[in-house]
Amino acid sequence: MPLSAEAIAVLKSVPHMQGHDLVFGRGAGGFAGWSKAKRELDARIAAARKAAGVRQPMAPWTLHDLRRSVATLLNESRTRIVETPNGPKEEAWSFAEPHVIEMLLNHVSGHKAAIAGIYNQATYLDARRLALKRWGEHVAALVANHKPLSGQQMVHVEKSRKFSNSALSVTPA
Repeated sequence: MPLSAEAIAVLKSVPHMQGHDLVFGRGAGGFAGWSKAKRELDARIAAARKAAGVRQPMAPWTLHDLRRSVATLLNESRTRIVETPNGPKEEAWSFAEPHVIEMLLNHVSGHKAAIAGIYNQATYLDARRLALKRWGEHVAALVANHKPLSGQQMVHVEKSRKFSNSALSVTPA
């Protein structure tokens, strides 16, 4: 899996645990204790919200909501301004094409499902690398409290009423 420069910087910032070859996890094996980690994360989020003066509690969510939200935001169309010989032009844009996002999620569907997957052995490595580079830059801009990549529409993430779980949907802001 190609990693963005931002992801590599995060991984390099994690302190190395003596005698432990893996980046994440506290024991001898890989990461375990998802429920405990989720409770700790919820507590940190609640403390940050309280410090920021946010009174309303955060809606219930699951770790899988992060995966679903990233997939949705990667697929979501937005516009950007590009320079052309005839002047600036607005164009539709997304982080990656749907089949590339499916590869990033390690899903087997569409272009790679059933018989199509036997014939289509493409890894889309360059497209995955570009998508993750764009996503890394987008997240870094959000963390730095800047607008997302130049010329893009902001998107508003809200809880969907279509699902009984904590599915997230994206609507233009």
